[in-house]
Amino acid sequence: MKTRIFSFVSLLALLLLSASPEAFGQKKLKPVKMKKYGIAPANYSGWVKVAPDSFALIDDKSRVDGFYPVRVKQNPVTGKIIDVRCYELRGDNDALAKNKRRADTDCEDITYVPDWNTYFICSEYEQQVNEYDTEGKRTGRCLQIPAQFHWKRINDNAGFESVTYNARTSLFWVTTEGPLKADSATSRPLLRLQSFGRDLRPQGQWFYEMDLPELRPGKYYAHGVSALLALDDGRLLVLERELTVPANYLGSKTRTKVYCVTPADLPSVEPGKELAELMPVKCLEKKPVFSFDTHIRLGRLNYGNYEGMALGARLADGRQTLLLICDSQAGAGNKYYRLKDYIKVVVLPREVM
Repeated sequence: MKTRIFSFVSLLALLLLSASPEAFGQKKLKPVKMKKYGIAPANYSGWVKVAPDSFALIDDKSRVDGFYPVRVKQNPVTGKIIDVRCYELRGDNDALAKNKRRADTDCEDITYVPDWNTYFICSEYEQQVNEYDTEGKRTGRCLQIPAQFHWKRINDNAGFESVTYNARTSLFWVTTEGPLKADSATSRPLLRLQSFGRDLRPQGQWFYEMDLPELRPGKYYAHGVSALLALDDGRLLVLERELTVPANYLGSKTRTKVYCVTPADLPSVEPGKELAELMPVKCLEKKPVFSFDTHIRLGRLNYGNYEGMALGARLADGRQTLLLICDSQAGAGNKYYRLKDYIKVVVLPREVM
């Protein structure tokens, strides 16, 4: 009799678990402080998965172009971070020596091409996406960026923030953080998603419309796309980030949203065409994947400006994890509170991947 009761209770618990939203759906885990693993505060703005547990991470204020090799181990059942190790910077001093306008090249995101064993890093300062070898040295190759993305044609601090590559589709993708100057005449916050083939030449271009601002601007304010992630079936995950920081810092808030778009659903527009030539503009349909807010307020000190997005481990039940990384501005703050560098794990719903 006891055995039957135990079996019935076990079955009931299993059914309840399988019916819960977290069993097959989305789950956002509590962010993990990188300081916990002895990793120094920095300006981490982008990363990419290179191999199981292996990533390449960049710092957008680094005085040397390049990347940090990073190991991230996750629990194969829950996705929880078990361990993080960050190794010595692999970089290119020569690239910095050529700069004339600023002290760093503002490298914002990184992607990896497995069969070439090289990395591509986008520079917001240069408005270029350059190729690097495994030691962080430039190879001399770069994506052939259309002239409409030249640094003189972007709004202040709204240039290239994201780059991604997918080995299955053999496509690179880039976009700017905010609308181009020429596209700012309209009230719609329009971005151009630009693809490139393995010949590094531009292919298709699609319009993406960001959400309208939702936060009240403070002393510091930013709104734009901070990361892209190309999936095997041609879809893209797009990370929109909005943040506001008041003068006294209390009440600071970030809003992070990830959407999924399918470029194959619309014909591409011809790169270089001005907005007036393309009216009416058709934008890709955005499907929400997840969103969350962070804060600096009494009782809620979890503020994180999430700028990087990479694939994490695939769990034992088949669900895919995403790893988001935030930029703490090298631990900016005061004696009472300093920003933290976090890694946030999001377990994606089965229908997404």
